[in-house]
This record gives sequence, structure tokens and C-alpha cells, in this order.
Amino acid sequence: MADATSILSLCVSAVAVGIAVRSDRRSTRADRDRQQDRAAHPALGVEIEPSNVKPDDDGVIRTENTTVNLTLAIKVANSGTKPATRTHVQAWVPMFVDSTTLKWTDPAGRENDRWGLSANDPAVRLDSGAGREFDTRRMERTLDVVPLVGETIYLRVPCQVPPRGGESMIPVRVRARTDGSEADETYPIRLLNTKPAP
Repeated sequence: MADATSILSLCVSAVAVGIAVRSDRRSTRADRDRQQDRAAHPALGVEIEPSNVKPDDDGVIRTENTTVNLTLAIKVANSGTKPATRTHVQAWVPMFVDSTTLKWTDPAGRENDRWGLSANDPAVRLDSGAGREFDTRRMERTLDVVPLVGETIYLRVPCQVPPRGGESMIPVRVRARTDGSEADETYPIRLLNTKPAP
């Protein structure tokens, strides 16, 4: 009887030790996961390129038209270790850009006013690269999440082409911000009227 009791005691002890070891492993794994989650963070970047008109190799859009409705594909990249939540995107263009056709669009170019309208922003000025600065208008948009593969949004910028033989540059600045990360990029839209000067 004493032997049976001893064996039963040993079995109960072994089961208790096994439960304690499994519990300790789960606790250690949970602690490690919490530490990794705290260490994980988004790392935003911004990449901008025209999606409906291809510039030449030198980055200039050559045209005989008087206006070009250029759609910019704005990729909010994320090279971090976790998705970014609630990311605020702002885009600035010079004040002379027509506000009635400056719009956020979908990839097919359809505009949607629920993504926001432009507003004058006297706090930000843009440099034309030729020593001239412009007052700006701002577009804003909020993304619920920016996954690790990034998120691309589209902005249609109506561009006035300079007179025959003339060249101009329209700077477009984009900033993306989320908790713990921010990225800022300026893209120069360069236009050349290919009609010879009179």
C-alpha cells in the first residue's frame, strides 16, 4: 500500500512539474511576443511618380497641349517591422494650380470628394528651384492602415503648360505621418511646350 501511495505521489508530482514547465514556457513565449511587439515599429517612406503620362528619360513631360491633367501615384512605403495604423497624408501644390480639378482619385482616375478637398496653407511655401517660392494649397487624406507592402494613393494635378517653347516646373510635396514615423518627399513636375516659339 505504501508503494502504491509513493508511486501515486510521484505521478502527481511529475504531472505538477509538467504543468509548471508548460506554464513557464507559455509565459516566456508571451513575454517574448510582447517584447517583439514593443520593438516592432513602422518605418514610412514616400515615392512619387506619374501614372498616366510618362516623362522622358530626363524627367521632362513634353507636350503641345496647353494643359496636362497629371495623375501622381503616391506610394506610402513601409519598411518597418509592423503595419502602420492611421496614417495622415498631406500633399502641397503651388497656389496657381487649379483647385477645382486638384483631386484625390482612384487608380482609374475617378475622383472622390469624400477623400477631401484642397485648402490654402499659408504656413507652407514651395520652391520652384529657380529661386522663386510659391504659396500653397494642401490636400489631406487619412489611411486606416499602411501594410508592410505599402499603400498607393493617387492625386490628379492639373498642370498649365508654358507658352510655346517654354519650360516650367511644378513642385508637389507629400508628407506621411503615423505614430513614431514620418516621411517627406517633393516631386518636381517638369513641363516643356514642344511647339516652337513664334
